[in-house]
Amino acid sequence: MQNKITVTELKDRIRFLEMKSKEDFADLKEEFHEAYESLRPINLLKNTFRAATHSSELKSNLVDSAIGMSTGLLSQKLFMGSSHNPVKRIIGGLVRFGITNFVSTHPGPIKAIAQNLILKILKRDPSKSPQKAY
Repeated sequence: MQNKITVTELKDRIRFLEMKSKEDFADLKEEFHEAYESLRPINLLKNTFRAATHSSELKSNLVDSAIGMSTGLLSQKLFMGSSHNPVKRIIGGLVRFGITNFVSTHPGPIKAIAQNLILKILKRDPSKSPQKAY
């Protein structure tokens, strides 16, 4: 036995499918617009920068590298001073490279020492420091 479909049922079904098609097309158009906006160069840069600034691992790596570079530079200045001797300058550069590399790969102890120094400096009671007599 075949199901008999009336003309009104067919018209209703056609109207329903047409409305669904229009809704699907509007959704597709909106998704295309969102994809287009996200692929614009300025938005790519914004999203990349946002992701980079929210990454705690990247921040930690930057801090570790900055600590390593600053301790390397400080050690080179302490070792070399303001010497113009080429041999001493080469040795100073090697010392700087070695210390920078070591501190960048093992930043934990350096961070702990720096934190302790900062805490000692900040917690120092100014009333207990020796007074200068003028």
